[in-house]
Amino acid sequence: MTYNGPFYLSEDEIHEIYFYSIDWAGNKEITKSIQIKVDTLSPQTNVIISGIGIGGIYRKTVYISLESYDEHSGVNVTLYNLDNEGWNEYTNQLVISEEGSHILQYYSIDNAGNNETIKTITFQISYN
Repeated sequence: MTYNGPFYLSEDEIHEIYFYSIDWAGNKEITKSIQIKVDTLSPQTNVIISGIGIGGIYRKTVYISLESYDEHSGVNVTLYNLDNEGWNEYTNQLVISEEGSHILQYYSIDNAGNNETIKTITFQISYN
């Protein structure tokens, strides 16, 4: 294929581009290559809640894990906001034992800068 101008890569994948040039005298340079990653898809985060309870009502301590995945560029960071106390970077399992209703918001950002839509779960801890 002869280069005639800009071209677009639209599929989310790793593209390998090979190229070389030929001067007016017919001398061809060594073929070079470059990898270009196209990632337009957001990462996905799943929540895993464990504790003793049913139907979103737990007794005593609740353990929450956030598992994030991004097929193309990888996950850069996962963030969470528990009970509207502000956004924090998720690094370890959350352990919540405060009695009452709780709201957890969470999302991830991949290495291409794609933001996942914020997800929300609610649960309650009751010692009664």
